[in-house]
Amino acid sequence: MPDFTEFLTIKRNSESLFKDKGSKHFGYSFRINSREEAKSIINQLRIENPKCNHVCYAYRLIENEQVIEFSTDDGEPSNSAGAPILGQLKSKKHFNTLVAVVRYFGGTKLGVSGLINAYKTTAADVLELSDSMTYSVTYIVTISLDSKMLGTILSFLSRQDISIINQTYSNLHEITVHTNSSELERIKTKFGTIVQIKWEKN
Repeated sequence: MPDFTEFLTIKRNSESLFKDKGSKHFGYSFRINSREEAKSIINQLRIENPKCNHVCYAYRLIENEQVIEFSTDDGEPSNSAGAPILGQLKSKKHFNTLVAVVRYFGGTKLGVSGLINAYKTTAADVLELSDSMTYSVTYIVTISLDSKMLGTILSFLSRQDISIINQTYSNLHEITVHTNSSELERIKTKFGTIVQIKWEKN
């Protein structure tokens, strides 16, 4: 299985504009975490642009440790819009990123090659404005233990400079920490057989 603990994505959401023969192509980039989020953003763009001719888009997403890629031409000739947008996402090696292009037709047809160039250029421009960053997956980890292990665990967390975000005391102590993937592996390796450890992506 691929390692998705770190991946490239955009640093910020951005907007751009590309014009060709009177047609306007408004580019939008968004950081996303799910297909549902992508659908919601596209629906909002359609609401905000009721007179546009097309809302073409593509995204690459890591969901449940799988790579999901999607693109749509939204009524443009086949592979003239969504594919060029997706191609730019692949070129940048970006994940968890959605790029949408809202087109207003200017009265002069661009032809398939012109459309490909317009959507490719718009996607490239908005991704350039968005900049790139490496995103590191983090985890919320809950360690459940009895009191005799408390000093050992607290000492280990302090030495590893792992921040405690919550502690509770009942029949078992519960310590909640915020970690990256390598810190989580160290906790699991050292204590996985003697305390109860639960984690989820942050």
